[in-house]
Amino acid sequence: MNPKHHLLLLAAILHTVACTPVSVFASEEKTVILTMNRYDIVDKEYVAWVFNETDIVTYYPLNPKDHKLRIWPSYLSRVEFDTGDLSVELKNLQKNDSGLYRGEIKTPENTTVVEYQLIVLETVQKPNITTYADWFSGDSCNLTVTCRAGDLFLTSTCNSSTCTQDGDSAHGGLTIFIKHGSIICNHSNPVSWSHAAVQTEGLCPFTQYPESVTDDKQTAVIVSTAVGVIILLVVVGGLLGFVTLSKKQGHAPNVYEEVNGWGGDDGGEDPPVEKDGSSHVEVRHHVW
Repeated sequence: MNPKHHLLLLAAILHTVACTPVSVFASEEKTVILTMNRYDIVDKEYVAWVFNETDIVTYYPLNPKDHKLRIWPSYLSRVEFDTGDLSVELKNLQKNDSGLYRGEIKTPENTTVVEYQLIVLETVQKPNITTYADWFSGDSCNLTVTCRAGDLFLTSTCNSSTCTQDGDSAHGGLTIFIKHGSIICNHSNPVSWSHAAVQTEGLCPFTQYPESVTDDKQTAVIVSTAVGVIILLVVVGGLLGFVTLSKKQGHAPNVYEEVNGWGGDDGGEDPPVEKDGSSHVEVRHHVW
């Protein structure tokens, strides 16, 4: 290779010493400090911090003029620059501060570059837990647990020791698990964390039904049995009465009335008349 080409290649390598951007997470309204890796480089001619290709800070250590340090007006109230270690402090962060930050140190020989990918996140909300008990066999019970935080939610089915996540949940940053007799919902992101917990006791016993439930079931069984017996007795009694009445009506003897001493149309004597003028009739029943 031509020696001239070697010199050009070496110059290109020395011109820029760069690295892969480092991810940095920060909370809204908080502060972050971005540092230079090689702040001790001698013969620094120019130092700059750039946000998405827009200058934030420029610094000329060897410039005797009054404007050797300049902070752009839009950042005056939110940026601090340290002329010693060349770090920049960003205050009162907002979501639109997220992006690529590049620090540059230029010398007569090369330019050293450090890059940060800043991600500004909201502080997470405290989650809320709701539970619903699903009963199965006498010694098994599952809980449907829903955890919500803002627009996010996660639904899981939990037994005595584990929780299985519902695949349809929009659960970014939410997790549900059981620990020390409590169902816990965590809500977190890289910069903040919050949680809510509820005791499993009283929600759904995992070994047996609660006594109150058992007593209610026993009471219901007793009442149902008693009502059934009463209804059966009434039905049987009604049937027996009906059969007895039917037999009496089907085999009853013929009864004829004979009026003593009164022949009626046969010309018998008139019935005796008492002193008060009323008739006295003697009725005799003859069974055939």
